[in-house]
Amino acid sequence: LKAARVFSRVPDETLAKVAEILQGRPYRSGEAVCEKGEIGDVMYLLAQGGVRVFDGGKTLATLGKGDIFGELSALSSEPRSASAQALEGCLLFQISQEALYELIGERIEVAKGIIQELCKRLQDILASRSAATATQEASKETGAYSGLKRDGGRSENTLSAVEKVIFLKTAGIFSGTPD
Repeated sequence: LKAARVFSRVPDETLAKVAEILQGRPYRSGEAVCEKGEIGDVMYLLAQGGVRVFDGGKTLATLGKGDIFGELSALSSEPRSASAQALEGCLLFQISQEALYELIGERIEVAKGIIQELCKRLQDILASRSAATATQEASKETGAYSGLKRDGGRSENTLSAVEKVIFLKTAGIFSGTPD
């Protein structure tokens, strides 16, 4: 577990607890691990071998020992945004959503590790895009974020304090907080 970036700063006594809740499963080369669109309720940790994460014919990532995937779906209960397939015989450890929530609630360093991993992925994605592409995509955004200006400036669509509270309460991360 120490080899996994997400658990690299977790104390050994906590890792022993994590090891108890992991469910190991071997996969054959070419075997599907998860499919885009299915509801995710586990996070995967790659212990041996390699996994290809893809959407349609496009490879999004090639993962190796110590990498995690499926954490977004496990944390949000949303449909998976990509499929994953074993590249070679591999061993994957799974952490169920319930166990993951419990672990995050008890050990802040696990939550920090997952947040750091998500931030690194986001940074990698943003770094790979050209400034023009990122600007073009940002201008196309609609929905709940459409009233927010990215430059901090004001517009007729600027949200009031009450609207911001309502928005934050509907965002899953703040749903259990007091008004």
